[in-house]
Amino acid sequence: MKDYDKNSINIHDITGDVVASNNQSGGITAHTINYAKPQRQINEFLKEELLRELKKHVTDNRPVVLMLPQGYDAESLNLYNQIKIFLVDSGVHIKDDSFTTFFPSQPFLGVKINLLDPKNVALMIGPPEE
Repeated sequence: MKDYDKNSINIHDITGDVVASNNQSGGITAHTINYAKPQRQINEFLKEELLRELKKHVTDNRPVVLMLPQGYDAESLNLYNQIKIFLVDSGVHIKDDSFTTFFPSQPFLGVKINLLDPKNVALMIGPPEE
């Protein structure tokens, strides 16, 4: 028997998700490998910050407009949808159900509130800040 055969393993009657490695040298042994960065999720801190800031500026005559930068990614759209649901459930006045994109003049990252438009409060949701 060769040296590498002395430590061999026998697997019998195992069902479900199994990962086994014997005498592995380098590489990856894993049940699940995630290649992508984790998706942002709306958390309690972001909820509190959004409500605190938006309540200062949003009125019946000045609603929130949710915006994504032109060329947005799926991760930003996912966060956009989570924020929108949260704001609707919280009773924040959102200007209609339209989907709005904007062309940033420079790279845009993160979630920001823009107060430049006197008729709307823009809540802009871009890719994550690194």
